Amino acid sequence: MASKATLAIGLIAVSFQLSAAQQVRFQFWDGRGAKIFADNRRLLVDDAGVGFYIIGSDDYTDDEDNIASFSRHTRDGILRTMNGDPTPYIPYQFTLRLDPHNPRRLHFNISVGPAPFQFTTISFPLDGRLELFHFWRCEGSGLGRYDQNPYAYTPENGGPIYVQHVRGNRRWAEMIGPNYTVRITLEYTSKPNLGVAFVNAPFLSTGVRNVEFGFGRLEIGEVATARGYIDVYRTDPSLFRQNPITFEAEAHSYHEIGRRERDGWSARVGDTPNKFLNFGPYTTEVVPGSRTAVFRLQVDNNTADNYQILYIDVYDATAGRVVASRYIRRREFSSANRWQDFRLSFVAETTRRYEFRVKWLGRAYVKLDYTRIE
Repeated sequence: MASKATLAIGLIAVSFQLSAAQQVRFQFWDGRGAKIFADNRRLLVDDAGVGFYIIGSDDYTDDEDNIASFSRHTRDGILRTMNGDPTPYIPYQFTLRLDPHNPRRLHFNISVGPAPFQFTTISFPLDGRLELFHFWRCEGSGLGRYDQNPYAYTPENGGPIYVQHVRGNRRWAEMIGPNYTVRITLEYTSKPNLGVAFVNAPFLSTGVRNVEFGFGRLEIGEVATARGYIDVYRTDPSLFRQNPITFEAEAHSYHEIGRRERDGWSARVGDTPNKFLNFGPYTTEVVPGSRTAVFRLQVDNNTADNYQILYIDVYDATAGRVVASRYIRRREFSSANRWQDFRLSFVAETTRRYEFRVKWLGRAYVKLDYTRIE
């Protein structure tokens, strides 16, 4: 069991420059947990005072009977329940410190046990704010989307919880948003094949998307330990270019004119002009932040004249407004009957439904292959 001195709760606040344009600040309490800020924005959901903490259950129920490091009843080196029940409980240590050589890094050391009761799960979540984090990733995995996590359960008096479990021994895991990436790295754990969960809980508090390493089951008398660190980075924009969203034109029904072809959707002279060759798909999958819509198009003749033949735009169907647009002239195509990309930059917002529209203005045969969002 840790000494009282080790677990005395004292606030430590540290600021540092992540880059010329970003500032990161840690606040942490030994024995309780930590908060993280970037550009004076809270990155973690910390209603209980901290957003990185220890939590556990003796029966898998997600309720106030859970033990937690942020519980006001937790003291003197003993993790206790949030509602004050005398059982279950477990001795623990939870210390945090800055790396003396890397001020962007917060180290942690966790020990729980010996367990007086059998626990079905004890974990140490890093709870991100839903509006700031949209992707997750861990060692050995690709990029996953929180909004595509499978349904897991619905707690009493709560909304549905969606969880993606990644089994096996994963050394690091991270939650990724358009501006910030927060990674947790394990240097050591006494439990083999620890595994990690990525939780999407839109109805919990203001909405939680987290990274959650867990010890899993603890038997009576068992001790579990983990040591590692948390880093905050500027998100690498190439992650989104490497994982674009693509909408094939011939694969949906959002067309006012034209016809399906083997490799796209086309319109030709004789069709009604000033109609949408393509609109929709009213997607909510676009990650907030600076994005680019790429329209892959071709024309049958790029020299006959230089009339405007197409109009493309990005339309926010939620707000009812165009957020980016341009006209395309015939001679902007460098070749006839070859695919060419036309790009529109825009700033995507949270919880919006977007359309990527192509209006056919007449005068030429044109074909759309797809729209890709980077």
